[in-house]
Amino acid sequence: MNLDHIPTVDHDGLRDLLINMGTVQTIMVWGPPGIGKSQVIEDFGRELGMPVSILLGSQMSPEDLAVPLIDPQRYVTRLCPPETLMRDEASVVFIDELNAAEPDVMRAFFPIINERRIGTRYFPEGTLVVCAANPTSFNSVARPVPAPLMSRMYHVHLKVTSTRGWLAWAAANNVHPLIHEFIAETGLRSLIGTPGDDDQISTNPRSWAIASRALHGWNVDSQPDAGSPEFAKRVQKIVQGAVARKEAEEFGAWLSRRTQGLSLQAILRGEQQLPDANANRALVAHLISLLRSRITSELPRLEADLRSESRQFTDQAVALLQRLAHEAPELAGALLADEAVPAWFLDRLGRRLASTSN
Repeated sequence: MNLDHIPTVDHDGLRDLLINMGTVQTIMVWGPPGIGKSQVIEDFGRELGMPVSILLGSQMSPEDLAVPLIDPQRYVTRLCPPETLMRDEASVVFIDELNAAEPDVMRAFFPIINERRIGTRYFPEGTLVVCAANPTSFNSVARPVPAPLMSRMYHVHLKVTSTRGWLAWAAANNVHPLIHEFIAETGLRSLIGTPGDDDQISTNPRSWAIASRALHGWNVDSQPDAGSPEFAKRVQKIVQGAVARKEAEEFGAWLSRRTQGLSLQAILRGEQQLPDANANRALVAHLISLLRSRITSELPRLEADLRSESRQFTDQAVALLQRLAHEAPELAGALLADEAVPAWFLDRLGRRLASTSN
């Protein structure tokens, strides 16, 4: 499945789509593992007070959907679905890992997806049928979905475009403060890393949630040497059990720097001063590297696509780079030379620099 050929939605956009067309059209949600496909659909059902039936394609057989029952009076058989799936009220029927199902299971899913029925029994009006799958490039057990099934669904690519939604979810779900602060400061590139192969740990929103549980499980908040280099190394090792080594090492480096009392977030908000670039060159270069990562991963290519939550960050970043351009122009120049920095951001910074030089 080529995800470039289908519409892209974020988590909020998927919720809107489910409300607007989910009761009349089956929606297929594509995306790499761990970005929250299942979570957003389950949360959606709970928010609306609708029961959610989860069908895990990779773990099912056709008999899990319906078993034949003999009618001795008429000498016919009827298909009887499980009570938890065929409810009296409207519900959310969520078929997860669709393309990891065996071919005979996919065939059994067909009437659910196409006609919203099992055997002769139809789901109540208002029922939503939603499917989710990982592209074959991200899942070694995935297989192509048959063309007749593909053509019965509306396909979207779920993509995390900012950390805002995940940070809000993390704040409401007891995600460890260190992880929340790290993602808030370092941005999208830390939240989602390169997908791993089989037998490898990868970094994604789900793995950071697991890392949070590990920090709580190891009781890191009660350890007496919090703030020391040894503490940072130990916490990094704990996090490495859930996220890829690259992001775990970045988390450890961030935690070591945090003990010095410096925060990019606080500097952007004006609560802390940027250290002197001549006396603390390595530290300032690291902070600017974090800023570049946030600019390139969170700001859109077109200014017209700039969202409200990114406007404040844009203004803060421009103000910080304006100061840096005067104090350490070579560091600012290294950031601005990155081709991934949006052109409109460079134009805005250029206008600010021109106005202050006049």
